[in-house]
Amino acid sequence: MSTNKKNKYNTTTKTKEWFPFPKYLFETAKHPILLSTVKCSSSINALFCQQELEQINGITNSLQCEQRDAVRIALFEAIKHAEAAIQKSYAKAKAGSAAKGHEGRNSLKRFNLPKTEKEAAEKAATQLGITVKEFLRLAVIWLADGIKEESITRLTNSRRINKDTVAKQWSRANQGKPASEQVAKLKEARDKAYEEATARGQEYDDHIYAERGRMMDILNNSGIGRALQQASPALRTVNGHNASGISLDMVDAYLAVENEEWIEQALREEEKRREMDELEREIFRTMLMVPEGEPMETIEAIAKETIEERKEHKQWMAFLENTTDEDLIDRDYVLFWQLRTPFTYEQMEEFTWKDEADAERRQGETSQDYVSRSLPAHLVEAWVAYSSD
Repeated sequence: MSTNKKNKYNTTTKTKEWFPFPKYLFETAKHPILLSTVKCSSSINALFCQQELEQINGITNSLQCEQRDAVRIALFEAIKHAEAAIQKSYAKAKAGSAAKGHEGRNSLKRFNLPKTEKEAAEKAATQLGITVKEFLRLAVIWLADGIKEESITRLTNSRRINKDTVAKQWSRANQGKPASEQVAKLKEARDKAYEEATARGQEYDDHIYAERGRMMDILNNSGIGRALQQASPALRTVNGHNASGISLDMVDAYLAVENEEWIEQALREEEKRREMDELEREIFRTMLMVPEGEPMETIEAIAKETIEERKEHKQWMAFLENTTDEDLIDRDYVLFWQLRTPFTYEQMEEFTWKDEADAERRQGETSQDYVSRSLPAHLVEAWVAYSSD
């Protein structure tokens, strides 16, 4: 098990001895979002899981602003760095994600923002080929992870405050006050965590090995296991279990499915007893996921939002699968270049277009003609190779 001590603990700054846990704070007073005076007349909503809600709280604290504005800043920055964001975080943000810590979304959140910001988010989502709900989660997850991992240390007109400065500000604010029990134990907790890290890691590894071994035995005794062994007969073992032909990714995927299987099994049993429409099924599934005592109106709202997300995602995928190149260009030419050509957004800056109107498809123009007149000479060969494949 890997433990990111550098990011979790303050081990590299001058204040590490008395302020062992770092705080990542940004000076955001001059960020365009906080300087904006446009009325927040629109809204975006999406489903979030508990860890994602904690990430929203985390970026709110780091950006030192209201939660709504923190989410708006996340959207603003994700739009600027859309390609990096989707490559890093889409697996976590997508509808129905099975990524650890991002499954089982059961909290519906709505955020108000100006109409222009919503339209910018919708456009970015369209160009990335995802729904705006997915883009909202993507922005939050990407920014939260980036701040925590220290891959994001500067935002638009907003620098991160030095960790020593944050610690000293905290010290001045608390000078003369009796140390709280929590603060007094921070250094002790850090040192203890170091000492226990190896032991915890070994325990975690032992648990994972045992679970993987159990699942390998199940797969080996199933049809899929026997088929894989025939395809890859060379003997390979993991923790004493035959793993011929079985990848650890496959094992972990089956474990994830198994963890959710009891919900689906309960749903199937209920459907045997009575007919259920889509909303009833989703309400029942949600009731099994959320904490006991959750109000019924909240459960129903979550169920409806889940259905809506699933429907939007399905419609969008169907559109992308069935639309012609010409229709896709007319809807959003950037999306056409990103999804149906080998060229990047940066390479589009080299295209022969004179202006925005020239980037659009002309009346009666085929997609092939459109591509041919758009490409500079040095990119034509790449297009020919791509088209022939």
